[in-house]
Amino acid sequence: MDWEIKIDQGDQYVGVSTTGIADTENSLKMARAIFLECQRLKITRVLIDHKNLEDVVGSMPDIYTRPKEFHNIGVPVIMRIAVVIRKEHCEHFKFLELVLKNQGFNYALFYKKDLALNWLLD
Repeated sequence: MDWEIKIDQGDQYVGVSTTGIADTENSLKMARAIFLECQRLKITRVLIDHKNLEDVVGSMPDIYTRPKEFHNIGVPVIMRIAVVIRKEHCEHFKFLELVLKNQGFNYALFYKKDLALNWLLD
């Protein structure tokens, strides 16, 4: 999976666009890169656009341990993370959303970028 990080809306949020195939290893590398950028800029809002992903691979145990990995990276639960996905990737990301929310993370899924931005900047 490849990703590109951009700062949008007058530094109100960090925007990330992804392509390729999402897997656990690259997802964690991306999370680390996003968090470092947010930390550097003192930003707590992130919009991740996964609409251009070809596929998403990962096991339930990988998803279940994601909150622990986020804590290890240093991602604070105060961050707002809006994620735009394709409907065919819904099952994977819905489980991830549930697991992260149960551990206190402010993580929400959307099918449309404008709805994600409304939630993120509210």
